[in-house]
Amino acid sequence: MRKFSYTTLAFLFHQLALLTEAGIPIINAWNLLLHDVGNKKQRQSLRWAVRQMEKGMTPSQAMKQAHVFPRLVCTVIVAGEHAGNLDGMFSLLGDYYEYAGEQRRLVIEAVSYPLFLLLCMIALLIGAVYFILPVFEEMFQQMQVPLPAATQWVLHSVQLVRAYGSEIIILAGIVLGAVIWSWKYAGFSSVWEQKMLSCKALRNVYIVWCWQRFSRILSVQIASGIPLLQALRDAAQVVPVQSFRLYLFRVTHAVENGIPLSKAIRGGSWSTVYIETMLTIGETTGKYDEALGTIADYYGWRMELYMSRMQRFLGPVVLVVIGILMGIMVLCLILPLMDMVTGIAV
Repeated sequence: MRKFSYTTLAFLFHQLALLTEAGIPIINAWNLLLHDVGNKKQRQSLRWAVRQMEKGMTPSQAMKQAHVFPRLVCTVIVAGEHAGNLDGMFSLLGDYYEYAGEQRRLVIEAVSYPLFLLLCMIALLIGAVYFILPVFEEMFQQMQVPLPAATQWVLHSVQLVRAYGSEIIILAGIVLGAVIWSWKYAGFSSVWEQKMLSCKALRNVYIVWCWQRFSRILSVQIASGIPLLQALRDAAQVVPVQSFRLYLFRVTHAVENGIPLSKAIRGGSWSTVYIETMLTIGETTGKYDEALGTIADYYGWRMELYMSRMQRFLGPVVLVVIGILMGIMVLCLILPLMDMVTGIAV
């Protein structure tokens, strides 16, 4: 079962917070919100969960068995049930998923324009291969003039693409599938990660992304009353970077042995002076959730900065690549025509 999107979760929990704060029982609030779930299967699963609540099942258990809510939601709801503060937990979850949705939107916006340009380039190349270049190829054969080496190479490549187009597409699909599979497989994904982390620029992006995601989740969990050790274990599972999870495993083990979190994170390749300082402030004031929220806000701003730079960089790069490819193709087609005109003039 596909889980709710970040946008849907933000809407549902913000509305639940408003309804429950107004004194409406949680079951009645869920019944009111059922009609706002557009996906039929998700709506049926949520309706089943509401029926289980009516029969006496706790909201956390019913939501867990509905299989449409992330693990974080169920963990926070359990804490809200123990503390008797479900409306506060709903508000926390609504704010978190609104922030997470905004981060995802920024990433999509950063890659959408370069991806659109790339698709346009592919469409232009396909159109040239199947509709434009065959016309020039036939014209060159009729002219019976010697062709430059670059033009011969282009025409030969076009013939290969037309002859083995389906095989090339299948091969590209197999390669793409193998890359995706290897990324999901633990052994290969760790190798991919190490290669990318060896690049300093990518490593900085990884540090910013991992800490802003982890800090935000940990802040929500601690604010909801979840003990630090349990919150560390649960939050670590949400970050899909194996080396960062291993680092957090060592940090959690150190905290279990009585070492403060601000000291436990030191000495690792994922630690920064800013994080150490903010966690020390959180320990001094006793407000871990606020310190972690500040870390998440700071690294969220850094992530937005990276995304805007990537968007400004990738767009012109793709345009330059398109211009170079189109320029080479046009030049290779014009050279024989210029040779022919020169021969006629002589």
